[in-house]
Amino acid sequence: MTDPQEPTMHYLDPHNIALLHSLGAISNSKPFSEYSIPQQRALFREVQTPRPTNPGISVSEHAVPTSHGEVDTFMYMPESARTPVPFVYYVHGGGWIFGGAVEFEAFVFDMVSKTGTAVVFPEYTLAPEKQFPAQHGQCLEVLQYILKNGDEHGLITDRVVLAGQIIAAMSVLNKQRALDLPIIHQLMLHPYVDVTAELRSGMLRDPVWAEQQQVAYFPTLKERSSILGSPGLMSAEEAKEYMSPTTMIISDQDPFKDQNEAFAKLLQTAGVSCGVIQAFGSMHDVEVFQHARDSPTAQLVMLAVCGKLREVMRC
Repeated sequence: MTDPQEPTMHYLDPHNIALLHSLGAISNSKPFSEYSIPQQRALFREVQTPRPTNPGISVSEHAVPTSHGEVDTFMYMPESARTPVPFVYYVHGGGWIFGGAVEFEAFVFDMVSKTGTAVVFPEYTLAPEKQFPAQHGQCLEVLQYILKNGDEHGLITDRVVLAGQIIAAMSVLNKQRALDLPIIHQLMLHPYVDVTAELRSGMLRDPVWAEQQQVAYFPTLKERSSILGSPGLMSAEEAKEYMSPTTMIISDQDPFKDQNEAFAKLLQTAGVSCGVIQAFGSMHDVEVFQHARDSPTAQLVMLAVCGKLREVMRC
């Protein structure tokens, strides 16, 4: 791991430095790319331990059938809310190879608590157990199931906000397939929108690790340059046609910073409503990781994001 105090490094706030030291401690200061994928999954879970205290939120698990296999899907509901309530459909990142409901639970609890809405979390099959585009298919079919059956679980189903890292492809498929899903907004959190781009800066930048993830996820090189694999490569015309109004969160010390900024510019110049917040002194997924998510910047980002969600969902 790299010492954040080295003069060649950019600024990290104290909470993000604590995260970096934690990552270094559990990985024995070795790059994650030197570990196998099962080992990386275990390391990420260790980073996110202990699990958060449940702050008055009920959690239910549902096995949703899809054409790409059954998907464990978690519904997080505020216990004090009068049902039905609107919901956010959160699709996690993790380089397609690690992460699940347990590792993202603190972030989801925070979102439910601050919005008063429900969150639906599909635990799609990780790569390489399944490869592109199976994960997109699973997440899209689970969303269709929830929109069809959500009223039985106390959800408002005439509108939905997509949130997470790999949601742009779902918006593309919704329009390409004329599914007419009521996607009213996208909350894009540090998304990996162009896997063909060089990762030139940012903390934890590791091109070898990025390639390891892509080999696990994409069956061939061709899929990487498709707009489902790399939404950042879509044209302005495609962006205007496919993308819903968007809020994007960028961290200034994220390897994806350059491509996130480029994608935000693409959306804005294409005429898509796109608001952008950049987290200062922060690493990738600052709202998710232990240590970093307690920083004043991460907390301010969450307040802004949840305020926007309440507005668009008419809470």
